[in-house]
Amino acid sequence: MSALDKWRREIRPLIPRGFLRRDQGSGLFISDFPRLGLGQEVAQILRTRGFRVEMASQLAWIDGEMEKYRQLADQLKYEAFLPDEGDYPLYDLGKRLMKRMEPINEQPMEWIRFTMKCLDARQDGEIMRLLPPAIALLQRQHRPLPSLAGALIMDDLFHRRKGAEAEC
Repeated sequence: MSALDKWRREIRPLIPRGFLRRDQGSGLFISDFPRLGLGQEVAQILRTRGFRVEMASQLAWIDGEMEKYRQLADQLKYEAFLPDEGDYPLYDLGKRLMKRMEPINEQPMEWIRFTMKCLDARQDGEIMRLLPPAIALLQRQHRPLPSLAGALIMDDLFHRRKGAEAEC
């Protein structure tokens, strides 16, 4: 189960009607609950659970507050493992990102959200295509790297591996 799926399972019961989808833009989720007359009520409940909600055009964009991301980082646990053969490039990227853990509030959140959405959709190729050049640019600019993205990758690969072993 991806980190985004955990948040989806937490959010879904709080929205009594309407859709909840992975956002194709810069956010994590999008929902139409404001269109159904549930705007402020549901938004307030989500905010008390640590989510940021922005509403416009009868839609709501939902993301985690910084504290929610800190909690997520604390929950990511995995043991040492060897990845499947096809996962080595992603594994290496995750390990490199985790070498220097930056404070979460200094990390580029757009790349953490991007990684969460790609892992949820099993779009490893997109991560490998777009994240390394972004990391190189961040390094040239002497900006913090998205260390949490590395931890998300490692957690996801570990659980994939564990799930594959359980199926055998």
